[in-house]
Amino acid sequence: MMGWSVETEDALMTTYVHRYSVLGKSIEVRAVFDKVLNKYKLRFISIKPANETEVSLLTILTPHFKFTIDYVQDGKVVMIYPNPEVELFDDMQSITMYVDSLISLIIELISYSSNPLLRSEINYDLVSRGGWILDLSGSLASMFKVYDTKAGIIRVNVELEQRQLELGKVRVDVLIRAITALRCMVNTLSNKGFNVSIIYDDLGIAHLTGEFPSLGILTLIALKIDGMINETEKSCS
Repeated sequence: MMGWSVETEDALMTTYVHRYSVLGKSIEVRAVFDKVLNKYKLRFISIKPANETEVSLLTILTPHFKFTIDYVQDGKVVMIYPNPEVELFDDMQSITMYVDSLISLIIELISYSSNPLLRSEINYDLVSRGGWILDLSGSLASMFKVYDTKAGIIRVNVELEQRQLELGKVRVDVLIRAITALRCMVNTLSNKGFNVSIIYDDLGIAHLTGEFPSLGILTLIALKIDGMINETEKSCS
């Protein structure tokens, strides 16, 4: 979760800022606490440097997150302003949840724009990444992978509800076979947003499910899940 720093404060308002760098971009988020209204307000999110392709891709997110985009071409800066109906929040945690969700998808778009793959290249990339099996036979894609880790065996199945570069959700099913590390693995993945469906300690079996916002970019979904499983293995081995 992102951290905020207090930049300025007076009798009427406190200004919060969060800055970080990712994929060669500098991202700045600003919010204020209006002491008269007793409300928090998200002012803007800025991204630089940015190009026109990235600006075009960002419009995919505008219907759901309800923001407008201003592109300063000379400075190569994208300014994202929340619409009036979504700019006010009761607390900083609510702003953080909104921004975290939005930024994670923005990072997907930035990553995709720097290395777009043709449909014919996706399967090769996933296989070379370490054993993902992709099914593109239907209108929507699915894929699975089996991880043979030191902590146990994990089978992950992923289903998309939308096509690539459409905002939607990815559904992830996780089946774990482990003995001593079962509870650790379940708890670690639960902390990453998965829900426990079934757990049998005596059999060493657990089933978890999760739904996450996604733009349907399969290679980035695989990379994210690989990271989650690797972190789980390190924590529980």
